[in-house]
Amino acid sequence: MIGHNGNDGSGDWQMAKFTRGENVKVKIPAGTPTGDYLIRQELIALHNGHEQYIQCAQIHVKGSREGDLDGAELVGFPGA
Repeated sequence: MIGHNGNDGSGDWQMAKFTRGENVKVKIPAGTPTGDYLIRQELIALHNGHEQYIQCAQIHVKGSREGDLDGAELVGFPGA
């Protein structure tokens, strides 16, 4: 996991920010090697029990140095 948002401490929940059209920013770790990645986003709503809303985004990370993802949870496709 590279980030999570919930209540920001002032009583404002992330979902309320979404409904106002505010963006969510997540910093990709500095050691991430150049390459193609699939990022999974998950929203958990706590109304009527709980509901999960899952989306994915394909990104390309580029940079001038090679990184290291030791200890990261990685999968390969197809078959993951």
